[in-house]
Amino acid sequence: MGLSYFSAAKKYPNASQYTTKVISFASGIDQSKYSNILSTQKAYFSKNFSFKSGALLGGYGFIYAPFTYAPTEQTEPVCLEEAFSLENAELFFYKRFDFTTNQRDDALLIVTQNYDILYLSLQTKQVQVVASGVFTSMPTGFCYRLNSDDVFIFSNTTDGMFVLNHTTLEHFVDAPDVTSMCVHYERCFACSGGEAQRVWFSEDLDPTNWNVSLDEAGFIDLLDERGRLLKVVSFHDYVYIFREYGISRLSAIGEQTSFSVTHLYNTSGRIYAKTVAVSGDRILFLAEDGLYSFDGVDTTCILKELAPLLKVQNSKEPFAIYSCGEYRLFTHILHENAVIPCLFCVNPVSKEYMLTCDVNIHAMASVQTDNLATTMVLCEKEGTVCVMELNESGSLHGANLEKVWQSGFTDFGIPEKVKTLRKITLTTLTDITITLLSETSCVEYTLHGNASPQTIVTLFSGKRMSFTITTTSHQPEISNMQLTLLGLER
Repeated sequence: MGLSYFSAAKKYPNASQYTTKVISFASGIDQSKYSNILSTQKAYFSKNFSFKSGALLGGYGFIYAPFTYAPTEQTEPVCLEEAFSLENAELFFYKRFDFTTNQRDDALLIVTQNYDILYLSLQTKQVQVVASGVFTSMPTGFCYRLNSDDVFIFSNTTDGMFVLNHTTLEHFVDAPDVTSMCVHYERCFACSGGEAQRVWFSEDLDPTNWNVSLDEAGFIDLLDERGRLLKVVSFHDYVYIFREYGISRLSAIGEQTSFSVTHLYNTSGRIYAKTVAVSGDRILFLAEDGLYSFDGVDTTCILKELAPLLKVQNSKEPFAIYSCGEYRLFTHILHENAVIPCLFCVNPVSKEYMLTCDVNIHAMASVQTDNLATTMVLCEKEGTVCVMELNESGSLHGANLEKVWQSGFTDFGIPEKVKTLRKITLTTLTDITITLLSETSCVEYTLHGNASPQTIVTLFSGKRMSFTITTTSHQPEISNMQLTLLGLER
């Protein structure tokens, strides 16, 4: 009797051996952990997407804001950017009511790199040149009501103080050299450029009088280890003095003889001066070791998972404003060995945030009028710096911004086993590319927009793997993503 040979039956995985990972994008980015232990619910990097709803949607964009300039009434008007270079310019919002006409005349002010002052009326969209070459260094500034007129006060480290009333500019040479200034109970307080540890204050009710005396102006020296004075901020009932490595509080109510200073906070990471911004009921600022929230007493590092991402990567100092309920920070970040420009916007209360990348911003101003609340910027488009408005278009004046969601290079918590991605299911209303990466291979899949869920069947394997979603659509909608894997059981 002959022998019969039977080959072993091939073993197919049963349903219990598959694991489905449902992806909600709302958890955002986490760079505080190693990429290989990152949850699939978090991205290692993302740009130009809004993900707070749990779906990937279009993020912020920019739309061109047209202003025209005509040197004389007989001259044909041209666009602002044709008449002036806005490279390295500074931008301010001048909130003004014209008591002569009893109408609002709010404006943007631009100080060019040649130190021309441009007045951009938000009502007429026309540009006037207020003065040319009046500064020798870039000024800071703020709005103030002086002698019943809405004025704008400029100051810098080399030229004293200038007061702009509509288009009339007055110079006060006796003011101190100033790096930062604020108004608190009708006095001006300023950090001095010459004396790096001296805070100045003007006469009460007169921010143009800096004559030092017991009943006029004066100064206080802060000689301790917290370093140079960077910025003064009026917040609640105090003047807060942000310094290189700490925060001091100045009580400045009543006569100057009753002024007193309390030191509140020391930090080992240097504070970036231009990132300090009053943001509703708190002050936010960026330091070398992360983003901080200060409530007047306590300082808390927030969004620690983003600290490595927000680490400043070039010599251009970051800057921030508070606008439309968000702290808006422009900086440069590192991604895949490339330094890219990034506008980081965060709600100080909910901590929801968004990163808008690949647009180089030179200056920002928060604009709030009777019928407009927005952020105006000077940003580059095709090599030209233009006046633009931040919006939710997901594009740079019609040019769509690339949007990316990149997961961690994860081992799913089981480093020793090979995992197989069997299928990907999701819904996308616009065209997208999904890139799968393992330690040995890389594949791409393209999906076209469809209102119904779509499935990609794969046999993609690796001990570690990541997925990246990319699109250039200005208004994507990507949701209900599921990964079905084999090899996650122990």
